Amino acid sequence: AIGEIVIDNQNIFNLEDPKDDVKLFRLANHLHGRTRKSIIREQLLFKSGERYSRRLIDESERILRGNAYFYDAWIRPVAYHDGQVDLRVTTRDVWTFNPGFNFGRSGGTNSTGVQLEEINFLGSGASVKLEHTTDVDRTKSLVEVSDMHAFGGFTAVDVNYANSSDGRLRDFTLNRPFYALDTRWAGGLSGRDDIQTDSLWDRGQVIDQFRDQHEFVQLYGGWSNGLHNGWVRRFSSGVTYDERRFQPVSTWTGVTAIPQDQRFLYPWVQFGLVEDRYLKFFNHDQIARTEDFYIGTTASVRVGWADSTLGSSRSALMLQSSVGRGTTSSRAATGSSSRRSQPRGAGVSTSTSRSSSAATAGCAAIRCATRTAPHGRSGRSSSASSATGIRFGCSAWARRCSSTWGAPGATPRSRPRASGC
Repeated sequence: AIGEIVIDNQNIFNLEDPKDDVKLFRLANHLHGRTRKSIIREQLLFKSGERYSRRLIDESERILRGNAYFYDAWIRPVAYHDGQVDLRVTTRDVWTFNPGFNFGRSGGTNSTGVQLEEINFLGSGASVKLEHTTDVDRTKSLVEVSDMHAFGGFTAVDVNYANSSDGRLRDFTLNRPFYALDTRWAGGLSGRDDIQTDSLWDRGQVIDQFRDQHEFVQLYGGWSNGLHNGWVRRFSSGVTYDERRFQPVSTWTGVTAIPQDQRFLYPWVQFGLVEDRYLKFFNHDQIARTEDFYIGTTASVRVGWADSTLGSSRSALMLQSSVGRGTTSSRAATGSSSRRSQPRGAGVSTSTSRSSSAATAGCAAIRCATRTAPHGRSGRSSSASSATGIRFGCSAWARRCSSTWGAPGATPRSRPRASGC
């Protein structure tokens, strides 16, 4: 059984290391809001008193490492007594405040932008983003607040509010996903109201303009019988309302070809299949970091029917499907054949995934964040496949070429420093 669970929420830099104990790094630690222990504990798939499970510990590590505000995370047994195993959960933060400014000029028009983003607001795990941009199409001011672990669990809340010179954006999502392989239910609600002016260009000149309004609402629920023999089967059903309306722009005096309005209201059912196969490497694509690679098979198919008698523009079959499989090179298989292994730079692997909506994100020696994974929960790897897309970010503060503090399974100065940085 699991005994005491100790949370060790480490800061960005280890000031006990003389090479990290400099003014700049001390200032960074002082300004940075360290991730709260309660936020870390809420993401664990096990509790004190429950049966010890190596699989749940490995999956909890992957969930923690999937957060963009962690540089690394690992869980180790520290004591055994009276039939119980005490565990230490260690996380290491990155710098999470990302200000930005951009300027560009193309076709005789300037584009500018200012952004302030904090992806771990006051150590709560919530993200706050303020942005103001000006380009050839519009001027836009945006506020976005996102919390992937609202209400003390795995419920995600995302609110996006924007005003622009040609319209507005209102977006809201409340979602409890299949966050773990053995999660039994999921459900969510999302809505979007987006108005903007679309311009068609030809050789630097606007040849047509029209107003585009997009309204979208979706409600869904899902069920799964959990993980069995290395596979997860998930069943979901929901209702989607998706409407696009187009109107002429009063300020446009040229020829206008207005697209046809579209409205679809349809129920749907979905089946998903996920294989439990992961590889874990250290110091592979990113220096002194633990990386998770999904090498299993995923498949999903969604079928819905939009009927004109129920308010749709026309009757139509709504079909969406995806299939993906990760692969490894023979050299990687030699270095590690188990998802629980952790080679120290000996094996090299190539992880790929193919899907109708696959995406890839990688950033050597800096923080990389991809917030979706094959099993519906956030994850991080050099290749990620998902039907819902990814979010990617990099921060120079996350460069750790000169530090070995907090490496998994090691004492602070037991590993050589990374070279070549």
